[in-house]
Amino acid sequence: MSDPLRYKTRPVPPTKMRRQWLTGLIREVHDASRQTYGSRRVHAELTRGMGIAVSVDLVGELMRLAGIAGLPGPVTVKRLKGVATADDLVHRKFHRVSPNELRRGSGGGGVPRVGWLPADSVRLRHDALARKDTNP
Repeated sequence: MSDPLRYKTRPVPPTKMRRQWLTGLIREVHDASRQTYGSRRVHAELTRGMGIAVSVDLVGELMRLAGIAGLPGPVTVKRLKGVATADDLVHRKFHRVSPNELRRGSGGGGVPRVGWLPADSVRLRHDALARKDTNP
């Protein structure tokens, strides 16, 4: 009762069509990343960048079936020859006024700290405030 021609003329199932479509998108994202993105980054680009609902496992499976793989190991910067790097857009100043100068960030909203308090005076101040709160 099985007819071989019926199998050949059957329309493509929606799941298979979606997987083929996703594989094409995965190839585009992978090529746009200069073949560096793995399944997790491709998944992030598809879900967050393009708004497509797809799981990480399906992206990984489709990448394996298509023979697509990201770079192994930790993230490294891939330099392009002939491309200039960005300028310092925040205008940071890295020069020192005098040699052996230690630059510290201001601790209190731009007000430089002048001195220090001994630990005993801090403890005494804390004790005085605690007694003030407990005794009416």
